[in-house]
Amino acid sequence: MAKFKVTRREWAAALGASVAAPAQVTPPGQSPDQLLAGAAGEIHKAVARLEEFKLPMEAEPAFVFKP
Repeated sequence: MAKFKVTRREWAAALGASVAAPAQVTPPGQSPDQLLAGAAGEIHKAVARLEEFKLPMEAEPAFVFKP
């Protein structure tokens, strides 16, 4: 296996290029109401998946808000 070094700047450039990829295009013929219903369904699925994980109330978040 070949070893190579990647700098933080190279990683940032690679990740920045992947973020610049085009977003998904909505399929033609869908009304805004259909899109909204589909998005709401996806949110409900995500919430159901997250509810499978039980975390104690003492668990600290992985981020801190600093004003």
